[in-house]
Amino acid sequence: MNYKFLCITALLCSFSNAAISENYETESLGLIKNFYTWVIENESEVSKLEPTIVDVPGNNRFFLDTTNLSKFSSAFLESGYFSKTFQTSLEAYYVKYKNKFDAYPQKEFDDLAKYGRGPLMEVEDMDIYFCAQEYEYKSEFVEAMKVKSITKKGNELTVSVVSPYEWVNVFKLTKENGKLRISGFCMFM
Repeated sequence: MNYKFLCITALLCSFSNAAISENYETESLGLIKNFYTWVIENESEVSKLEPTIVDVPGNNRFFLDTTNLSKFSSAFLESGYFSKTFQTSLEAYYVKYKNKFDAYPQKEFDDLAKYGRGPLMEVEDMDIYFCAQEYEYKSEFVEAMKVKSITKKGNELTVSVVSPYEWVNVFKLTKENGKLRISGFCMFM
């Protein structure tokens, strides 16, 4: 094998990977920032639709109320920032916990009533959009976000975004109709 050929091939591959990162960084970060701007404007209305744990009156049982799950997941799609596959990922997250809670034996509910119940799902303990403890999110916060890393595998990008508070959130992005769309993030992957 020709040594010059190998060197040139390696050099072209490194330029190609750098070009992928540069080409997708602007588009990825723009999409994520647009999503977060949408969150700031729409979070209070959309969050009213989120499934919640509901106590059963008269005993120590509870269930995950998913009555508005379809409306909740549709709100994300209607934003225009999400792929069609995201709805399935988001709904699967809540259905998994609904089924888990529905399968609890009475002893589990008795123990939780006796010893206390902390968060049973990640969504109870964090802001589901920014995937961290709740802060005062403003446009300046969103504008200061930066891409930490991008990897491409097939038609999917994994983009790690770092916030001004130095915490990282990971997004899965896919091309849909020629545009990047969010196919997963945080616990919805």
